[in-house]
Amino acid sequence: METPAPRPSLAPFGVLTGDERARRGTEETHRIHRASPRAGSADAEYVELHARSAFSFLRGSSLPEDLAHAAAAAGHGVFGLADVGGLYGIPRFHTIARRQGVRPLVGAEIDVEGGGRVALLCEDRRGYKNLCRLLTLGHAKGGKEACSVMPAQLADFRQGLVALSAGTPQHLVVLAAHLGTERLFAEVRRHLDPRQERENRRRIDAARARGMRVVAGTGIRHAAPAGKPLFDALTCIRLKTTLDEAGRRLSRNAERHVRPPREIAARFRDLPEAVRLTREIADRCAYTLDDLGYELPEPQFLHAESLDGELWHRTMDGARRRYGGPGSARWPRAIAQLERELALIARLGLAGYFLIVHDIVLFCGSENVLVQGRGSAANSAVCYALGITAVDPVGMNLLFERFLSEERTDSTGHKAWPDIDLDLPSGDQREKVIQHVYQRYGSAGAAMTANVITYRARSASREIGKVLGLPQEELDRISKLLPQFEFTTDYDSLQHRAREAGLAVGDRRVGLYLQLCQQIAGLPRHLGQHSGGMVIARGRLDEIVPLEPASMPDRVVVQWDKDDCADLGIIKIDLLGLGMMAVLEQAIPLVRAHEGVQLDLAQLPPDDPGVYRLLQTADTIGVFQVESRAQMATLPRMRPDHFYDIVVEVAIIRPGPIVGQMVNPYLERRAGRQEPSVPHPSLWPVLERTLGVPLFQEQLMRIAMTAANFTGGEADELRRAMGSKRSVERMKHIEERLRAGMTANGISSKAQDEIVQSITSFALYGFPESHAASFALIVYASAYLKVHHPQAFYTAMLNCWPMGFYSPATLVKDAQRRGVRVKAIDVKRSDWLCALERAGPEEELRVRLGLRYARGLREAVGKKIVEERGRAPFASIADLAARTGLRRDELAALAEIGALASVPTRPGGALPTRRAALWQAEAASRRGQGLFARVEPREDAAPAEDVSGDAAPSPPTATVARDAAANLPVAARMSDSAGSVVVGGAGFSPSNKVATPPDSCPLAHVNAHPRQYAIKALQAFGEQARSLQLVPGQVECSTQKPVPERFQPPAGRARSPLPEMDLRDRIAADLRGTGMTVGPHPVALERSRLRAMGVHSAAELPTLRRSRRVRAAGLCIVRQRPGTAKGFVFLSLEDETGISNIVVDPPTFEKNRRPILASSLLVVEGRLEKYDGVTSVKGDRFWGLHEAIEYGIRSHDFH
Repeated sequence: METPAPRPSLAPFGVLTGDERARRGTEETHRIHRASPRAGSADAEYVELHARSAFSFLRGSSLPEDLAHAAAAAGHGVFGLADVGGLYGIPRFHTIARRQGVRPLVGAEIDVEGGGRVALLCEDRRGYKNLCRLLTLGHAKGGKEACSVMPAQLADFRQGLVALSAGTPQHLVVLAAHLGTERLFAEVRRHLDPRQERENRRRIDAARARGMRVVAGTGIRHAAPAGKPLFDALTCIRLKTTLDEAGRRLSRNAERHVRPPREIAARFRDLPEAVRLTREIADRCAYTLDDLGYELPEPQFLHAESLDGELWHRTMDGARRRYGGPGSARWPRAIAQLERELALIARLGLAGYFLIVHDIVLFCGSENVLVQGRGSAANSAVCYALGITAVDPVGMNLLFERFLSEERTDSTGHKAWPDIDLDLPSGDQREKVIQHVYQRYGSAGAAMTANVITYRARSASREIGKVLGLPQEELDRISKLLPQFEFTTDYDSLQHRAREAGLAVGDRRVGLYLQLCQQIAGLPRHLGQHSGGMVIARGRLDEIVPLEPASMPDRVVVQWDKDDCADLGIIKIDLLGLGMMAVLEQAIPLVRAHEGVQLDLAQLPPDDPGVYRLLQTADTIGVFQVESRAQMATLPRMRPDHFYDIVVEVAIIRPGPIVGQMVNPYLERRAGRQEPSVPHPSLWPVLERTLGVPLFQEQLMRIAMTAANFTGGEADELRRAMGSKRSVERMKHIEERLRAGMTANGISSKAQDEIVQSITSFALYGFPESHAASFALIVYASAYLKVHHPQAFYTAMLNCWPMGFYSPATLVKDAQRRGVRVKAIDVKRSDWLCALERAGPEEELRVRLGLRYARGLREAVGKKIVEERGRAPFASIADLAARTGLRRDELAALAEIGALASVPTRPGGALPTRRAALWQAEAASRRGQGLFARVEPREDAAPAEDVSGDAAPSPPTATVARDAAANLPVAARMSDSAGSVVVGGAGFSPSNKVATPPDSCPLAHVNAHPRQYAIKALQAFGEQARSLQLVPGQVECSTQKPVPERFQPPAGRARSPLPEMDLRDRIAADLRGTGMTVGPHPVALERSRLRAMGVHSAAELPTLRRSRRVRAAGLCIVRQRPGTAKGFVFLSLEDETGISNIVVDPPTFEKNRRPILASSLLVVEGRLEKYDGVTSVKGDRFWGLHEAIEYGIRSHDFH
């Protein structure tokens, strides 16, 4: 019997994958039960009615697939799964158990108030619907962490259910009162535990006293005995304790695993009726998921009374708009294709599905929400006519059968729904569409699909380490060393990382840690929600699948993921949030409002020279899908000059072409260095557009259709058979069919081998041509905006961030390199979001950064600033604080980044420098409190020597020396090298005077500290003044030497006792406070040092000789390690002139791991490589420039 591979696991870095764990679990159960009889024999009456899987979330340690394999190996003909609180694992258990010849029982465990935990099994469809309703009610009451119902609710939904309880006699009383004894059974289990036998006796006595029957059970928690340590670890995670402290809360032995029916029956020789009752209950519980009862909801009828008629009318209306009607040259081909598709849709009964999706598209249009279909739906002329997709499949000669065919089935052999994904602007607009679907089909008729979050390397390491009581500092070290990316090498293994972190790998406890980390990786951790998948149903969806409240408000989620839903024939519509759609939606109104240009994305000129020039030079930061390092390295070699080149570019940097080694052959053929070729002349029309190199799934299908006379449906079956869940038997059958067809067409055996090899290696990873074409439209639109409307483009990009590869800091510098002026945050001019402005009617358009980028500023307060500013200008910083509710830390944050530079220190006063604003912000925050109650920054534009106080008489002063100010932070010791802080005030006693500090307190220390340190300095300074019993008065800075010019305020600006910031300080403050700067690039400040080190700028590297030794440096903005790159790491270093591409081989990465991962400003030495206009450095030495300023810029690491 065939054993299908379990679903791919997310387990990385040398831990066991799901496939490996399933294989080992199956081997273990085969070893234990090799001679077990199959159920149905005379000595195998026992049926395992309910077991728990890992989908009980910390209450079971085996995947449903493992249990199904173990059940078959042990000889069970019937086997039940009942996880705690849900049906999470039922679909995959149902599929695998059936394939193994085991009839699955459907159930779940649920908590009942006063009745303990009870297992509920479904007798029929009514019972299944009631179980789904109960689970939904239980989660609505208990939330995601608990599932609990009231006894009355259990009574209301008891029909069609069988209940098993291993609870106390008191629990049985409560349950019997609401369920009756005809459907409630007392369960006894035997795990060779004397305590358990005493509990069993009490339960049996209580049951018999109430006329209740007793049933045998096992209480399975793991597939094999070897799963017991992991189950104990999961128990400790759930109880938040360690193995050493868990004590009796752990299982006393490993008996709760799958065993042969005969063995279990032998343990209940004294209770033969309890064993026979398991068979009786199993016979009663005949329900299977084949009887799910799912139906599509009714769409809106606008033109006809039947679904097929309605779809025909809508399609023809759209076709006249898309193709121009009967008089158009395109109409004959289009109408022929449309009629063929509509006939197939009618035969398959799918008209309702297309209408439902079209209703969503119509809603988007009515609400001005950008929407575009993607994926294989773009192969359909019906979808194009309805406005669901934007790619003309007739004009592009796309293959409809890639989207839909009569032969198409899912992994279970049932008819499969077509897959239509809709791209929407991420954020509020997408949420508006999701909420519309909820409202249209009802809260019980629509829900998000689930996404199962599994244990991965870091979470596994952290949780298992806690369970074993490993020191936190060791776990922190391991966690930092564990990579986040998915590619596995020897260097990535947990053993290697543990050894590198200093753990004694040979130690018993560490060995157990490594073992458990391997076992837990890939197990379910908790249930999340899919990024955009929604399921809808006619009637109550919560009678088809249990629903749970999602973490986001106003959302519910089904307990199954998208694959489960697809396998069970439940329609899923993906409403996917795409950041670039949001950028386009924001940019178009900006262009209209500020440039007077009405943009229509559907009418952009298709051959704009500026767009292709931008692509050919890889100037694509921010451009959809072609901004990655790999894409930037390919674009100059490919030099796209028409739309189909963009389609190819989208598809070529994908796992399929890379793993299939198709990228270089295509680029070499495009450059004319290699002649195009195909395995057989008949395939040239199929592969001509890609120069004989197969890049798309549709090409694979056409190869089968052309070479072997496959129908479109058969070709799609071939594509699916070659997919991720390959069946050896199915593959063999299809290959025989393929070779027979090629032989009939006279294709030689050598060419057949080449064709079969090409199909086999490529099908697993091939990219849909229609999907690439849909994305290429967005690539072109985003590039067009960047070229012709850059101010609107960058404004929208900054407003829609996070998205794409690059940080706001990189986007700002890219904008500036393209000549776009970007202005800093200013409370007088900035909105919450970034905006466009002009200094005057004739001035150029510029980008104004929004308040959203002021770190630590609450959104409500930021919007309040904009609202209050509209009512009246802010008269002073104190007025700003009073009217907007700014907290002290928020006010200080705005001061430090210069956002208060346009607000006077007092009504009618001068505008402040950053330090003066910071001083005044503290005063405004402490109105009426001690020192700051009477302090106002001075507003005279005195020359440098006047700052010292020597130019004019002043009140008696006291020099506050280091001893008197010993408790002040450095930032409060406001002195230059030989200077001192002076506090003046009438009535000062000379006896308080102390010695002047020596030259060892440099003023530069003040500027090295972040904002919060400065706030503490100001507070401490006030306390120090009070401790010296000074009479509140004027506070000024007095020095024996002139204050350096770089620390003086500009003329006409208010100043404070704090020294002023120089350029380096301001940039450091910008980066700390906003993550970016509109001033010079940070690396420009280090350029003289870098020049002295022989470091070249990014702009200089392409001008240098190939293969020479070079040094480059920059902010590390991207670190990538693609799974297809054999362990190579790729870095992007940004300086003031552009971006340098760095390539690191695996051994070099391991030797230089620390500087590569930890340094913001990275210096690299290596060999310069140049090929087809692409320049990179193959680095072999790396070090960080740690003396540079604090950058605080986020990099895009290993995504």
